[in-house]
Amino acid sequence: MVAITVILAAVIAAFVLDMGDMGDQPPSTQFNYDENVSGKYVEISISGGESIDTDNLLIATSEMDDERVSGLAGTGYFMAGGTEEIPVGDWDGSEVGAGDSITLYADLDAAADHHGGDSTDYSENIHYNPGDTIQLIWVGDGEGQILDEYETTS
Repeated sequence: MVAITVILAAVIAAFVLDMGDMGDQPPSTQFNYDENVSGKYVEISISGGESIDTDNLLIATSEMDDERVSGLAGTGYFMAGGTEEIPVGDWDGSEVGAGDSITLYADLDAAADHHGGDSTDYSENIHYNPGDTIQLIWVGDGEGQILDEYETTS
């Protein structure tokens, strides 16, 4: 009887004192999507909740293969063929939080219309196709979890 009491006390203490390894937990973050169908772009903003380290945040679409947000600036997705860079928005730092936003484009002409210039000035890579689901994925301890997703209009 004493042994059972000791074991139960140890188990309860482990939970109460958080002695068990829970691993990295995904942040509780709220996202907002503002899609401009005719302009062929989606602005994703963080509307509240916890900030996210950009090393742990991925964007996935049919055109973007789980791209880590911390490495977007200067990549083929956000860098022009040599002259113009498509702004990554507020998501170019080491952490993103409430009020920060990024814009994804379904068309190079849309990027040019939104930022000026000609579509030939911009990268050859688009970010999504109309009808795609945009997934925001948090990766911690080697495991990924979808934080949020948005289905674009086809």
